[in-house]
Amino acid sequence: MKVKLEQARTARDLGKRAANQFVVIDPAQVPAEATKPNRTLLIAGGFGLGLFMGLLAAVGAELMDTRVRSPLDVEVYGKPIIAFIPENLQ
Repeated sequence: MKVKLEQARTARDLGKRAANQFVVIDPAQVPAEATKPNRTLLIAGGFGLGLFMGLLAAVGAELMDTRVRSPLDVEVYGKPIIAFIPENLQ
């Protein structure tokens, strides 16, 4: 109990002396208007980033597509031909 009382007295004495240690250089100023998120900038940035990522995903998907759709694709990919399906199946 004596230790707690001594700690309280020390904290009180330090608090009284601390008031003389600090000097206010510039007083606090109240802002002219409230701060808030810039919604227009956030929406435009989100739209731009989404568009960029969508285009990037489309280009990546197109580059990774290895399906053969024309005779030229067979030459490009160097795949062996195991069957030929004619275009006119009447």
